[in-house]
Amino acid sequence: MNIAILLAFGAMILWGMGDFLIQRCVKRVRNLETLFWITLVSSIALFPFIYKSLPGLSGWQFLVLLVLGLIGFLGAYIHFEALDVGKLSVVELIFSLELPLTILLGVIFFREVLTLRLVWLMLLSFLGIILLSVNFKKINTRQFLERS
Repeated sequence: MNIAILLAFGAMILWGMGDFLIQRCVKRVRNLETLFWITLVSSIALFPFIYKSLPGLSGWQFLVLLVLGLIGFLGAYIHFEALDVGKLSVVELIFSLELPLTILLGVIFFREVLTLRLVWLMLLSFLGIILLSVNFKKINTRQFLERS
């Protein structure tokens, strides 16, 4: 078996386990505390890779990094709040819509060109997300969509 496929499979499994464990922490500890510890551990782990580049940052670059960090923090806080309130399966389905949305924003703002193959793959992905959120046991009722 190809090592890249094996590593991709491992990343997929660990990513899912990470979301599951984050939800458990959020429900027990609270959102900001969980976010603080995840940010602290990841910052310590990534610092050795960037510390030599920090003195070369201009004021503008530092400001851009700060604003992007705050936007990322806000997104993570909203994600954790959703995990605290809703079901993991529903929250992750909704957040998986970021991929087609990103492609759409690329088309609108950066004039990306979509091939027919890419359009079909996007539609299949979107259809899969919709089908995953449908409870087929309740398809004849008004409550056929999964809710948190």
